[in-house]
Amino acid sequence: MPEYRRLRRQSAAESVLLTSVLTWVLKAGTVTDNDLVFERWRERRSAEGRRVGLLELYAMVAESRGLDSSDLSQVERYELTAKSQPVFWPGFEQVSPFRSDGAVEVVPYDPSWKTTFDDLKNRLAGELGNLEARIEHIGSTAIVGLTAKPIVDILLSVIDLANEEKYRSACESLGFDLYTRDDAHRFFAIPSPRPRTAQIHVCQFGSSFEREHLLFRDFLIASADARNRYLAAKQRASQEWAHDRIGYTYAKNSTIVDLLDEAELWAVSTKWTP
Repeated sequence: MPEYRRLRRQSAAESVLLTSVLTWVLKAGTVTDNDLVFERWRERRSAEGRRVGLLELYAMVAESRGLDSSDLSQVERYELTAKSQPVFWPGFEQVSPFRSDGAVEVVPYDPSWKTTFDDLKNRLAGELGNLEARIEHIGSTAIVGLTAKPIVDILLSVIDLANEEKYRSACESLGFDLYTRDDAHRFFAIPSPRPRTAQIHVCQFGSSFEREHLLFRDFLIASADARNRYLAAKQRASQEWAHDRIGYTYAKNSTIVDLLDEAELWAVSTKWTP
């Protein structure tokens, strides 16, 4: 199977050929139906872009068996999530054991989130010493009045993302473990069974990862309409995916993509910069 996944399908004819080969291998008992569906999903993702997310993969797998996405077991959804991460995040590596964290909890805005961020920012800056870095509060907890999961998101921008020695020990000294890494960022989380009250995203100065997270935050702060639409998406997602935190995250995907498109226009009209 790995050699098939490395094939680059540059034309419709190549796509048909690959499907035929995979079907033949399936009959030989080498791959599963989910492998075939995953290949079709990856083709859609390549053709249609990031609007095709994890929930589309859930739906395609479920539809292949005449089911609804909600009928897939949690174990199977986790397997699909793990399989999809290298597509979403090239270079993806799960460093620490996966944690499911149970049910999704979305609560009204809490002013203590800013206090938590300020405290962690000061402590992190002290641990980083002379390292040139930017520390920002991002995500829903950074937006006054917005409902959110009670997890403070911290964005740490550094000059050299690949040089983990420069910042990893600083994050770990605050109680965070390196959870995942990929080409765009490093993600530090509080290890289980301690509650996840905050998390750190490390990225490169001037990267698209940094720009999009800061732009999305500032656009939501500036636009009540954008905040209301995002809030509605969060409420729908928390109801539909109450016991699947990753499903909850990706259920907001299409709304986030739409809002980012609008945010780019807003950035031009306001001359916004990170």
